[in-house]
Order: sequence, then C-alpha cells, then structure tokens
Amino acid sequence: MKTKIPRFTASFIALLLFATPLTASPTGWNLVNVKKDIFALSKTIGVRAAGTLGEKRGANYIASRLKSAGYTPRMQTFKISNGATSQNIIAEKKGQSPALKFIIGAHYDTKSPSPGANDNGTGVGILLEIARLFKNRSTKPTIIFVFFGAEEKVGNNSNNHHFGSRYFVKRMTPKAKKQTMGMISVDMVGFGPSFHVRSMRKGPMKLVNSLLAFAKAKNYPLTYLKDPGSSGWSDHEAFELAGIPSAWLEWRDDPTYHSAKDTYKHIQWNKVDTSGQLLFGYLNSRI
Repeated sequence: MKTKIPRFTASFIALLLFATPLTASPTGWNLVNVKKDIFALSKTIGVRAAGTLGEKRGANYIASRLKSAGYTPRMQTFKISNGATSQNIIAEKKGQSPALKFIIGAHYDTKSPSPGANDNGTGVGILLEIARLFKNRSTKPTIIFVFFGAEEKVGNNSNNHHFGSRYFVKRMTPKAKKQTMGMISVDMVGFGPSFHVRSMRKGPMKLVNSLLAFAKAKNYPLTYLKDPGSSGWSDHEAFELAGIPSAWLEWRDDPTYHSAKDTYKHIQWNKVDTSGQLLFGYLNSRI
C-alpha cells in the first residue's frame, strides 16, 4: 500500500531540491561559479583578441576574481609580433614544500570575431573555480595559476602564437623548471563528444599517464590523443619542450571554433562540469 505524503512535506522536499544547487559537489566544486565567469568573459566582455582593449578587460576581470578569492595576482606583460602588449595573470597558492611547484594554465584571449565562450572561457572559468577551492586547502607543492594572454595566432605567420606561455617559460630559471612537477593546460572543454588528454610526445609522459590512470579509476571518459605538428595546439607546448611533464585537457570537436558562434548558449555544461571535477579531483588527490 502506498503511503500518502502530506502536502506540507512534499512542498518542503520540493523547496530543498530547488534550493540546493545540483551542480555543487561534496568537495565544494560548483558549476554555477564557472557559468558566471564564462558569461562575463564571453557575453559582457566579448571578443578578447591579443593586444586589444578587449583582452585587457578580460585580464582585469580575471585579476579581480582572483582578488575576491583572496589571492594577490600579478601581471606579467610582454610584446607580441604586431607591436602590441599582452599580459599573463599569475596567482600562487603557497604549498608546504617551497621546492615543489605545479602549474595550471588557461588562455583567456580569443580569435576575432569569436567571443570565446568555449575557446577559452571554459578553461578560465574552471581555473578560477579551482583557485577558489584551493585557497584554504593545504597542499604540498605551491600551485601556480597562470591565465595566458595571446595564445591565438597573430597575423599570418604560422609560428606567431602561444606568446604568453612561451614568455612565461622563457622567464623560468633552470631551478624553477626542475622544481615544477607538472603543467596542465585547460583549453576548450565545453563542447564535443570526446574527452582527451593530449601532449606532443616530446616530453615526459608521466603526467599524461597519471591523469589517465586517475580517470580510469574514477570512471571518467578520458582518452589519450597526440597533439600533432611540430608545435603544440595549446599552452602546454613550451612547458613540454622545456622538459616539464605536461598535459592538455580538451573536448573535441567544436564546429564553432574561432567563429562568432562560440557563444555562452552553445556550451554543453555537462562537459565543463566533468572537466572541472576531474581536474579538481585529480589535484586534490595528488597534491
């Protein structure tokens, strides 16, 4: 016999369901925060081409969000091939072992005329949320969050890209490179049927293998896909070529890539959620 639920009890249950964010997890991960940041970058700010006012507005927005999370971000400025200036935004979560570092990066510039919701508002939103979550957690290595400027190609020269990450690595000392346990680039994780960890196979594969093992153990649909060509397709490139264990997380393919259709409403939020929870879970369990 079915038990009739009293009217007030059913209403109370409904209230709980709508009051509790379904995107929140027991670890504190909350997709709502990521959505707000992607909306601000792609809708409020829009096109963020390297060296433009739009890119600068994006940088200022990221810096303000890091400050609100308790960080003291710094700008690392550099020149790009057309004579304009771009910048990386860097924030550090100090670890218990000063001699160990781990870098997580995402580029925030876009290829005009794209507002860059997926490429790469998704990566930026995930990094900001992970930075928030780690602010008051104890970690062994220092976590360095880097939001790279000028990742996209500038002009017609096929090598004029990844200015921010190449500049960052160029400024690293040999000691800093040796101290860096790994680097993960989060780039285009909001659309597509296939979830990949990628590398050029020109550097150590231990970080890639570690991510794959974690994903398998936790039932995430992550597979390996080689990054083609002599230069990488994301900001892991310079780190990998410097001998630092590196990896790029990506969902593919996205037909709106580098177009005006790469908008907020185009995003597949379950893909963003999966990417963020995998990355946060991995970092939380490993460092």
